[in-house]
Formats: sequence, C-alpha cells, structure tokens
Amino acid sequence: PENLERIRSAEHLRLVDYPAPAYGYIGFNFRSPEEPDRPHPIFSDRELRRALALATDRQAIVDAALGGNGNVPVGPTGRAVWIWSEEISQISFDTVQARSALARSGWSDSDGDGVLDRAGRPLEFELLVPSSSGVRRRSAVIFQDQLRRVGVSMSIQEVEFNTFLDRATTGRFDAVFGAFALDPSPRGITQLWTTDGIGQSNWGSYSNPEFDHLVASALETRDRAAAERIWHEALGVINEDAAAIWIFEPQLSAVVHSRFDEVSVRPDQWAADLWKWQLRN
Repeated sequence: PENLERIRSAEHLRLVDYPAPAYGYIGFNFRSPEEPDRPHPIFSDRELRRALALATDRQAIVDAALGGNGNVPVGPTGRAVWIWSEEISQISFDTVQARSALARSGWSDSDGDGVLDRAGRPLEFELLVPSSSGVRRRSAVIFQDQLRRVGVSMSIQEVEFNTFLDRATTGRFDAVFGAFALDPSPRGITQLWTTDGIGQSNWGSYSNPEFDHLVASALETRDRAAAERIWHEALGVINEDAAAIWIFEPQLSAVVHSRFDEVSVRPDQWAADLWKWQLRN
C-alpha cells in the first residue's frame, strides 16, 4: 500500500487497476483427516459451516490484510472471469444469526470457558496456512479473532509451502487457507469443486450432485446468456452449502508513465492489448 501512495504522488506516473485472476479461500475438509472413509466430525455438518460463514466479516479481512486493495469474492470465481456478478447469492456477515445457528445445532458454552461445546466436545479446529503467504497469514489471524467472538476456537498451523501442499493434497487438515489462480474460462471450477475434482484440486472432497449437474449443464450450454444464468445458479448452490469461505480477491495495479494513453491491462496477459496503447507527442 505504501508503494501505491508513492506512485499517486508522482506527477509523471499513474496507476491502472485490474483484477487479479485469483482468489483466496478457507476450505473445509468434508472427510476426517485421521479416517478418510468417515465424515469430518465438525465440517460434515452443513449448518455448522454456514454458521462459520455468517461469523466471518470478509470485508474487514480484505481491508486489513490487503490494505483495501482487493474485493470480497462472490464465490469460487473472480472479476477476471466472465461469469462474475454481484447478483450471485451468498451468505452475508451476521454474528447474531451465526450464534443462533450454532445454538440450534446444540453448541453451547456449558463450562463457561468461552468456547462452545456439544456432548463434551469443544468447537475447535486447526487452520493450515502456508508460511510463504503474508496475506494469508495476516488474514488467518483476523479470521481467528472473528470466530473467537462467537465461541469458536481455531488454532493456526503455519507450515512451509511444500509441507502445506503435501498435507492439503492428501487431506491431512481440518481447514486449509488456499489460493487458486483462475483460468480465463470458468471450466477450472470442475477440477477445484466438483466430485470429479476429488483427488485433484478439490482438497476438501466437497461433493454435491446438484452443483455437479449445474456445472456440467453450464459447460454444455452454447448460448452465453443461458450459460451465465446456470453458472450463477451453480455458484449460489455452493455458496449456500458453505463448501468454503471465499475470503479475498486481490486487485493489482500497473504503473504507467503519463505519456501513454488508452492503457488497459488484461488479467491473463498484460501485453495482450499493448497494440492499443498510444504515446503522446
């Protein structure tokens, strides 16, 4: 952020903003890390996942961890992909509703230690974070504090990237703070979030036949407007399932000399529109 302020104060330079083709998210493991054939003891519960999503102030995380240079995602996609829309249904920040949802699911602080419990089990889990990502490390601390306020205890396990990747791909985690680069096409969602993606990049083994069907239908639809509607419906389904909490979508900035006009930057290839740039005399 301090570098951006230096550029803004330089008369001969200006900033051209463009969306980063990536997003960061907190993904839940639907399978037990110790016994992969069994459901996760916490995150297999849809209402519990939804309660955690309700308790998360994603805009506050973006503002604090990225210095405001980012956006809250509308799902597992971003502004760089043509299916993006603010109209996509998602779970909003609401701590009152979060506490109510947890109470309805039987979670209460029976021993007064500040952490909810149910049938003798405290509501606690570990978040796996790569030590190489400053943004995710900062975001994890804020997320931890937000969950603490509704009675959820989350520990942060920072590991070097190769260890992070090994544990993520083999399902040895409760929750993982991941980040994915987006393809120009939404087709990448298949590998990341459908049942077919389990064993690939669908680290948490999320599986919903309705979501799978909608994604397949969107990919087969040749009419762009019709396909867009189906994609929005699919993203609404995965959001309502709280398969993950989509935390941030970075915004990038290019520094351009003021002599250049008609400058635009395409997220997937900055030089693609170079032929449109004009140089002042």
